Amino acid sequence: MELLVYVRNHGGRREGTKYVGASVGDSPGIETLGSRAPLTSSAEFRIDAAVEDPIAELMDAVEQVFAMLGGSGRPVYVTRPHSAIRVQVEPGFDTPTEVARDLAEMLAMCSPKVSARPRIASPAHAAAL
Repeated sequence: MELLVYVRNHGGRREGTKYVGASVGDSPGIETLGSRAPLTSSAEFRIDAAVEDPIAELMDAVEQVFAMLGGSGRPVYVTRPHSAIRVQVEPGFDTPTEVARDLAEMLAMCSPKVSARPRIASPAHAAAL
């Protein structure tokens, strides 16, 4: 089983509309909501539901995808043994902290592994968010 958390920005990060969501299943998808503005940036993170520390996996994946991002603005997709991340950046949504913040929040609310732990983040995770 897999958990998918995502953030989608339409019409520009600062002045547009942001959708944040989660989905779970064998091959979960993103619910498509109607928007008059075009998609300008997004981030999607898929993780195997059995991973013990999904937040650490997210932070490692965000670090890895930002190491691969160029200045093109094109989406970058990185697969890992237990997760995958896809990111398309724009001004205002172009740092690891900005991308990880919404994803980590949704992951913390939706992952049974995170929900079972105390709500105290490690100093490394707290600093990254």
